[in-house]
Amino acid sequence: MLYRIIYLSISVFGFFLHGILLWQIIRMLQWEPLHHFIKNHHDTIWILFSIGTISIPAFAIGSYVATTKIYNKFLSWIYTISVWYLGAGGYLLAASILSWVIGVCVVIGRSVAGFEPLSITTVIVPFLVNFTPAQKILVILPLILATIVIIHGTINAYILRVTRYTLSSSAGKYPFPKSWIGKNIVVYSDVHTGTIHGTKFLQRIVNKINAQNPYITIMAGDLIDGPKFPHKQLLPLKELQSVLGNYFIPGNHEQYSRDQEMPGVIDSYLQRISDTSIIIDGVHIIGIDYRKETLEHTQNMVQGILKNNPHIDTMPSIGILHDPKNIQALIDIGPNLTLSGHTHGGQLWPGNLIVKKVYKKLGFGPSYYNDKKTLHITSSGAGTAQTPMRVGTNPEIVVIRVVE
Repeated sequence: MLYRIIYLSISVFGFFLHGILLWQIIRMLQWEPLHHFIKNHHDTIWILFSIGTISIPAFAIGSYVATTKIYNKFLSWIYTISVWYLGAGGYLLAASILSWVIGVCVVIGRSVAGFEPLSITTVIVPFLVNFTPAQKILVILPLILATIVIIHGTINAYILRVTRYTLSSSAGKYPFPKSWIGKNIVVYSDVHTGTIHGTKFLQRIVNKINAQNPYITIMAGDLIDGPKFPHKQLLPLKELQSVLGNYFIPGNHEQYSRDQEMPGVIDSYLQRISDTSIIIDGVHIIGIDYRKETLEHTQNMVQGILKNNPHIDTMPSIGILHDPKNIQALIDIGPNLTLSGHTHGGQLWPGNLIVKKVYKKLGFGPSYYNDKKTLHITSSGAGTAQTPMRVGTNPEIVVIRVVE
């Protein structure tokens, strides 16, 4: 509850601030039709703006809480639109502040050049100054760029890429069986099926996976988003085609779901590997469930699996853990390949920079361990969490081809 109050307070303040700045910028532009329209309807616009400032963040939180208990298309639309605008509003706020900073710099520059004296008023509200057309363009440039970024990020979130890697069959302690050579391991994660991403989105992912001629498919967590949704939205999983089958480990969003039937629904389409291991065509696959725990606890879990399955240490292996934070626990046993998702690569800039700072080379993409005998890949995921936008990252499925 405290988190929601803080989140709501920051969002309301941000919306109010960027709204005020945008109004001042519109006044500065002196575009007569818009300027007069806003001036003539000032009271109405102010009321609508005030309501929107409070209601959009409130709708985002309220609709999310509601959708954890019930499914409703109208609620889904409210949630999708409100969280999209929270993401867009963040970029507009940053752009508005940058426009203000540029405006202040221009005012100071004009004062130094002797055009008009500097005052507290013109520094606080630089948009009151009669800028030249070139200066006006400079001031609104951040808003133009923010609009382009928002449009790009919204479209980009739905353009699914295929990222390809190769894995030497001789990597790891033990080489892959010859039957795996020339075959594709297809990995996908963070689909977040539910409130925002529905059946059509999942169908596109399934079609893209099938087009890669998978030998095996691995879903590395966060297949669902958490809130309630009709089980039929997962029906496209029935069409997944692979030689060795389709496998799944849970992520953190699986834990958010209050739908008691959901685990069984997922298990009807995908084979779960959770805190256990299975042998598939001569390769040991180890899956660890998501937990908020220390590396030591995860290491103990892995060691327990090894103790119960001592033959793991005599075969090639693949380790899967949704959050790469503790993936070292699986890397330490010397597998050929380890897989994660969770980070989304940061999803929205500057989130990608934060992920890189926190997770370092585990945050996104490939990295090598154990004298380059273990390949680890953290996927940026196929879907989005909350805001349906991607800036600085791309949605993907990962294809790993085993080569000699």
